[in-house]
Amino acid sequence: MKTLCMVPPVSIAAITASRGSDPSRMLTNDPKEVWVDSLAGSAVTFNIDLGSPQSLDTVFLGFTNAADAATWTVSSGVAGPTEQVWTSAAVFPSPYKIAARPRHGFVQLAGAAMARYVRITITQPAGSQPLYAGVVAVGAAFVPTWGREYGSGRTPIDTGSRERLPSGGFGISPGAIKSSWSWTMGDLLDDEVDTLFAMAMAFGQSYALLTIEDPDSTPGLAERIHWGVFDKLEAYERLAPGATKWAFTVEDWV
Repeated sequence: MKTLCMVPPVSIAAITASRGSDPSRMLTNDPKEVWVDSLAGSAVTFNIDLGSPQSLDTVFLGFTNAADAATWTVSSGVAGPTEQVWTSAAVFPSPYKIAARPRHGFVQLAGAAMARYVRITITQPAGSQPLYAGVVAVGAAFVPTWGREYGSGRTPIDTGSRERLPSGGFGISPGAIKSSWSWTMGDLLDDEVDTLFAMAMAFGQSYALLTIEDPDSTPGLAERIHWGVFDKLEAYERLAPGATKWAFTVEDWV
């Protein structure tokens, strides 16, 4: 099966933007609280301070209106934000397969790096609408040794309501349409169970984390990225010494 990864975001002590509205709006769980740029056609820079060095391998800038030709650069460091380049002038949007949903920027290192500072520079092409972004998150991915089992799947969720009318039609109260994703990890090692249990205890069903079905930059990546909360936290099943089975569901925020 394709590799899955779960990224619990680390706390961000401070974030600044070279222009635009208040970037701290991107630090909330809700991606509808957005930072908005004041123009397009030139680079805008976000500087992130984690407060102390952390082990990182993932940077996520999500829920944007980035154009097809938008590009970004990501770097990090312990003493300053430019010691290690993660990606340079790369195409920003994650490729999608179904529809032009909100664009995400996602980059993951092959191995973790220690960093206190992270810098994201992004350029929205001239002639485009000014950029907005709803979430910025950094962290270290949990990747189970044996991935996930067959049988995972997404469920569409409609938050609206409908009522059948005597005329035979429906009274509709529109809502949002989003999705959830369910999967099972089998043959988890004991230390992996401990890591997952600590993650579940830290995030519960109230705090958002990043889950990616398969992080390869191939068509459908945008649909495989889930920013949301645990929907169901079930008991794990110990199958044998050193082997445990555990099922999870995450519900997208929007």
